[in-house]
Amino acid sequence: FLFLQPGKQESQPEQKQNSYETTVRAFKKTWSIFTSKEMQILSFAFFYVGLSQAFTFGVYGPSVGFTLQFGNNAKQLVALSGICLGTGEMICGGLQVMLSNSIQKHRYGRFSLMLCGFLLHLVT
Repeated sequence: FLFLQPGKQESQPEQKQNSYETTVRAFKKTWSIFTSKEMQILSFAFFYVGLSQAFTFGVYGPSVGFTLQFGNNAKQLVALSGICLGTGEMICGGLQVMLSNSIQKHRYGRFSLMLCGFLLHLVT
C-alpha cells in the first residue's frame, strides 16, 4: 500500500485558479470569524488559561525544586506539590460535575462560578 505510486494527473489552469480562490475565500472567512466579538473574548480566555497552565505545569515544579531555602528536601517537595495540584484539580472537577445541575438553575450560576474561580486563581 505504501509503495503504490499515484497516477499522473494533468493539472488544468482552471483548477489551480479555483483552488487559489477557495483558499483565499477560506482565509477571509477565518479572519472574519477571528475578529468577531465572541472570538476575541474566547481568545483572551484561551490566552489566560494557556499562561496559567504553562506556569502551573512548566515553571512551578522546578521552581519549588530549585528553592535553596527548602534544604535537602526540595526535590521531595516537587512530587508533593504535583500530588497536591492533581488532587485539587480532581476535587474541583468532581464538585463542578456534581453541582452542575444546581448551578445551571440559577440565573447567574455559571458566571458567578467562573468569577469565583477566577478570583481564587488570582489570589493563589
